[in-house]
Amino acid sequence: MVRTLQGRVIFVLHAQTDCNGVYPDITKEGIETLKSSAHMIRGFLSCDLNGNSNVIIEASPMTMTMGSAAIIASMIGYEGKVREEPSMQESITKARKKRFFKYLSKIVRCLLAEQQPFLNFICVTHYETLYHLVEDLFKDYAEDKRLSYGEIIVFSIFDIGIENVNVVEMEVTFREKTINGKFFDYKEQEIY
Repeated sequence: MVRTLQGRVIFVLHAQTDCNGVYPDITKEGIETLKSSAHMIRGFLSCDLNGNSNVIIEASPMTMTMGSAAIIASMIGYEGKVREEPSMQESITKARKKRFFKYLSKIVRCLLAEQQPFLNFICVTHYETLYHLVEDLFKDYAEDKRLSYGEIIVFSIFDIGIENVNVVEMEVTFREKTINGKFFDYKEQEIY
């Protein structure tokens, strides 16, 4: 089986917030955290950011996530517009997981359809979305360990080269641990 790296999806937990709803709604400590996150993100980006043609930044429409995304964009030299992604809004319902997988499916389809060789998505979202994702993928992740503001989870997406199969392979990196051999069925919207 030949696999080809199509791109990366870098999920970022928003920074510490003042909870005042005033843009960018990020504390001074939050800005410092985002500096560290931006440095790590730069390490994952495959190409130079000249022209930003290989990077797309999206965020939940909430002030704290849009503000965090704008700060990261500035720190990595991104010149494009941060796009609002309503499916990344925080939710405590069962629909959250379904929305997340629908969003991931949309990104995978975009990566597979792109004419350029590689694309990086950076998505700033909320605690609940990322916590349950980590909990599902990293079975040994202790429940008492909280996610930190600005924490990142990186999905490397590979086309496995089998025609008429709606599956990609993923490597998922979280806290310096990488899980290989996860598959995502982007039609059925499931990870296995």
